Amino acid sequence: SSGINAEYGGTIDCHDLSDECNDSCGKSILEGYLLKIFSIIVGGLAFCLNFYGLVTGLRKILKCTSANALENSSIVFLIGIGDLIMGGYLISIFILDIWHGKGYCKFQTQWMVSDLCSSLGVVSFVGTHISLFAMTVLSCMRSVGIRKALHHHKKTAGRREYAKVGIIIFVIILVSFAAALLPLLKNFEDFFVNGFG
Repeated sequence: SSGINAEYGGTIDCHDLSDECNDSCGKSILEGYLLKIFSIIVGGLAFCLNFYGLVTGLRKILKCTSANALENSSIVFLIGIGDLIMGGYLISIFILDIWHGKGYCKFQTQWMVSDLCSSLGVVSFVGTHISLFAMTVLSCMRSVGIRKALHHHKKTAGRREYAKVGIIIFVIILVSFAAALLPLLKNFEDFFVNGFG
């Protein structure tokens, strides 16, 4: 036979790649010990430190008296949420790698098209883009804040400022989720795989 089922090295190639899974095949979700160690250490630190930062950051937000302090603290808080999500993602990948172990080789095809794999992809995308968009907004806010400071213009944090920050946070989270979920929709998945061609 030829193609996918061709015989190579005395072994028939299988559709599920099971012929490639043997004692010499160490394929796993996370290749190499360094990547595994990096994943659990960085993921664990990101999750724990950002969780602590979010708790203290929330208290700081509630005590803000100036509009600039409220805006800066709130966006930094949002960056912490994004980093916390990424920490959780790295921990999840590490746990799944340990869970499947060497059995991942035969399971890889099912894994790559599974809902869990897609969900973790969404989590990773959302986490990174929340941080990215929040840092972009923070840079813009600080630029505007510097200009206002030069004109000795200072606002106190009132309901209007809290509403403004709330809307900004909502839009950032909404755009991050929309961008992550769009490729999974049936009407768009072909475009994101093949592009305009």
